[in-house]
Amino acid sequence: MSTSPFTFDRSDTAANVARSKGVSRQYVSKKRAPELEPELDEDGYPTEETLKAIRLWPIRNNFNVRELLKYCQKAWAYPNYFKKPQGIGRERYRDISTAGWSGNESIIQALEENKIFWIFCWLRSERGGHYRFLISPFVKEQP
Repeated sequence: MSTSPFTFDRSDTAANVARSKGVSRQYVSKKRAPELEPELDEDGYPTEETLKAIRLWPIRNNFNVRELLKYCQKAWAYPNYFKKPQGIGRERYRDISTAGWSGNESIIQALEENKIFWIFCWLRSERGGHYRFLISPFVKEQP
């Protein structure tokens, strides 16, 4: 049974519910879709289901990008190589290093196969398994 204080109807958008409850859209979205936990095998490698979720993760806004990277971080073998977000505003980015571990390399490959994520978020790759991703690629246009 859900402990959410919100009840939802298909016609309710996150923006409308957030406005009526006086909370953010992000808060409402989190209540609607709880965080996913990646599956790892007995050796700590991401399962095919986890990699498939990364490949097929829908990217429609900045929240989707952040949630995808949070999901990847949970599956990452060496969390200290998954750096905290840096930068401000539109220039927020995240540095990630694979540490040469094949499980982390498979996560990067799955991210690369998520074409929308890769096109909008990939900034650079460096020798040694270092990557930089833009985490705020979508900007709301000002009227």
